[in-house]
Amino acid sequence: WVLQPPKDSGNLYFVGAANGVKTYQEGQEMALKDALGKIANYLGTRIQTSSQQVVNEIEQRLEVQITAQSDAQIKEADVVEWSVKERDSLFDVYALVRISKSRIKDELARQERENLAKTEASYGIYSRALGAINLKDYKSAAILLKQAVKMLEPIKGVTSQNLGGFTDSRELFVYLK
Repeated sequence: WVLQPPKDSGNLYFVGAANGVKTYQEGQEMALKDALGKIANYLGTRIQTSSQQVVNEIEQRLEVQITAQSDAQIKEADVVEWSVKERDSLFDVYALVRISKSRIKDELARQERENLAKTEASYGIYSRALGAINLKDYKSAAILLKQAVKMLEPIKGVTSQNLGGFTDSRELFVYLK
């Protein structure tokens, strides 16, 4: 599974690796973060993770509950298996992490809703900036426009009927820049 993760109809599997680390525990942490980074890449986001390891006494396997503090909220993923090789007092550690396809689908839908809300909020800020320009309050308008741009920067191609004459978030972003 290190070179070819398993496949099944209900789950996706990701392999994380940590090579040449000093301790097994350090290797576990790094391999887990690598696997979570791959899940985040799959979801098209960047992620900062923290993990809490819990030993399940019934199944006697290590489960990892994951909390993400960024665009992706990766939860309900678990470590299916660990592989470790020791060489010259260094460790190569691999983690096989599983997450259900339905959880991935739910997360992608949540991100889509969040991006739509951010896009519409950015358009609202743009509208307020236009009001400030009409009042010749250029300083406030500049601040508002910067906020709108920052909010839209990571969003790619969200469409909404609430964007005035703009086709999507990218067109609004380019106009605001």
